[in-house]
Amino acid sequence: MLKLRSDTKSFALKSGLLWGVSALTNPAILGFLLPAVGWEWIKDGRRVPQLRRHLAFAAGIAVLSIAPWVIRDYAVFQRWMIIRDNFGFEVYLGNHPAEVGANRFAAHFCNSSSEANLYRSLGEIAYI
Repeated sequence: MLKLRSDTKSFALKSGLLWGVSALTNPAILGFLLPAVGWEWIKDGRRVPQLRRHLAFAAGIAVLSIAPWVIRDYAVFQRWMIIRDNFGFEVYLGNHPAEVGANRFAAHFCNSSSEANLYRSLGEIAYI
């Protein structure tokens, strides 16, 4: 972030691509990234004019790098999903009544034929 104050647009481009790929890999990074970018914008945005331009450019590149995945999800599932939409399923896997702690994925549709049949009958979105 500090380097965005003085460097060229190529660094902002690389930062934006890194932010986008990081968000696609694990959206939890956005929990840090969004407040950090907002803080830099508010704190030094007026004092360092190129910082706002570089932050906005990097954020735009990040959004553009995420957009194809979001569009693909909409085309496949006919529903808007921002990157991941399986929180409920993950909570279910970790707290399933049949779980004993030895194999947390015993209730996963890849490991259970009854769950696989339910997955096939409901479809991915309804199952998750």
